Amino acid sequence: MDSIDLIFRAIAVLHGVAGYVLFGLAANEELQEFCFYKGRNPLAGDVHKYLVYLACWSLVACGVSAFFVPWLAVLAAWLSVAFYLLTAFVDIVAERRWPAFCTACAVSLAVRLLAAVVLTGALRLGLYG
Repeated sequence: MDSIDLIFRAIAVLHGVAGYVLFGLAANEELQEFCFYKGRNPLAGDVHKYLVYLACWSLVACGVSAFFVPWLAVLAAWLSVAFYLLTAFVDIVAERRWPAFCTACAVSLAVRLLAAVVLTGALRLGLYG
């Protein structure tokens, strides 16, 4: 196993661990009330919650699939970013207002985006390097 393969898998495993931790936070009922439902329509809150769940499970799938199909791990990382971005459009569609992105949400999105770019770069370096 090359060192770049090891680095790629380590980054993917970190994605998976982060997905488990973030899912645990998102599943906390006290945080759900504050993050997903406060000031929102209950249906919009549910859609927001399940999009966050999908983003978390995409990260978990990234960590698992890195050992079997590496390009699928990269796809799962980018799907996590896409699902998390879709949460911004819930408020626009449901309530015709600009999305309420808190500081923690913006940081989470930035970290997901940076991690997906690093994972993509590691795969490209491993394939073409």
